[in-house]
Amino acid sequence: MSPVAAARCLSLPCRSALRSSPARCDNICNNIGRAYRVYRVHVRVRQARPVRQGKPVRQGGLAAPAGGKGQLILAPWTPWLPSAAQVLVPVPTRLDRLTDGATRPPPVFKALGTFGDGHNDALSRLAVLDPVLVDGQLCMQRRLPGRRGFETVDPRRLDLATPLELEAHQSYGVHPLQDHDGWQALPGLHPAEQLVQLATAPERPYRLRRDCETGLHHLALALPDSGRTGQGATAPARPMVVHYVLELSPLAARPSPAPVDDKPHPDAGCDSAIAHQLDSLLAEEARARFPQQTALRLEAIVSAPSPKARVEAIFHYCREFRCDRAPAAGEDLLAFMLRERQGSCRHRACVYVLLCRYWGIAARLVRGHGHMFAEYSLDAGHSWHRHNSGGLRVRVQPAPVLPFLPHRHSEDS
Repeated sequence: MSPVAAARCLSLPCRSALRSSPARCDNICNNIGRAYRVYRVHVRVRQARPVRQGKPVRQGGLAAPAGGKGQLILAPWTPWLPSAAQVLVPVPTRLDRLTDGATRPPPVFKALGTFGDGHNDALSRLAVLDPVLVDGQLCMQRRLPGRRGFETVDPRRLDLATPLELEAHQSYGVHPLQDHDGWQALPGLHPAEQLVQLATAPERPYRLRRDCETGLHHLALALPDSGRTGQGATAPARPMVVHYVLELSPLAARPSPAPVDDKPHPDAGCDSAIAHQLDSLLAEEARARFPQQTALRLEAIVSAPSPKARVEAIFHYCREFRCDRAPAAGEDLLAFMLRERQGSCRHRACVYVLLCRYWGIAARLVRGHGHMFAEYSLDAGHSWHRHNSGGLRVRVQPAPVLPFLPHRHSEDS
């Protein structure tokens, strides 16, 4: 069955609240030899109206079909939204067992240089992932875009002919683009930031959206008619770059008290199979057999008096990992990482997220450039904060020369 056919065969109940987890279809189809799972998402639109059977359902807010079932059809003036609000995501990738990275040659990465020399590319936000268990194996899965909807973004035009003056809470980035009309993610710095100015060079019409859940921005270029050479072929792609300004309001990053009747955040739930395994690994009699320092750190987590104290204890536990030993053949990877505290950045971040979710704390994996770190929330996803447990072992080559505009931060800001 093709992915399109699998998407059309679905008839799933709609989830009326943005916080609810998306309905998941167990139909699996092959696409160019790779397996994909089909998900249904709801899309939040600011400048478009969804229609069902030719009639408007709701303007703004959550675009959900009336009656709770049926296909969601989007108006012709929202071409960037997937038909029937269906998207395809890759199958999870298995977490490797190479926890002894210090004994291996480091991989080589070319620096991005998106935000200039003063920024660490490893901490740029490129994608959000989740640790999942597949056939008993610990895996990482890239987060489904738009799980809680998208926002259409209309930034001011950035003038490329004049020097750029930035406020204290603004950041300026330059990023190369591929010259096609597909969605391309832009590196970010914080989940609460907003993209306020943008320009492409050479200038090109574009569409811009922001993922309401992850805060990641995606840009799609419009292909010029002059790029067509006949017979459906296209001219050779030209180098494209995007200049953009990100703004983080000082109030946006502050924690806010969650409502008393707030439902648990989807990222605060732990897989039942993983939770059962952690029950046995974190039991008092099991911790007594762990190395003394590990047992003390785990005791601090178990006995933490508050979620804030617990998330800090988990962070201290994970950032003391080493990466000089690997599990024996057939040994359970999660049990080995918990007991021996071994692993590079991706192993540490996975353990961090799993422990947070085990205790009902919302947490997620974030992929940087050649690095992996975690974000947590103590207010049901209203604000997110980074915890970088370290473990980065890469050799970085110099960044490509990017055409930065003359820019400086305003002295008055």
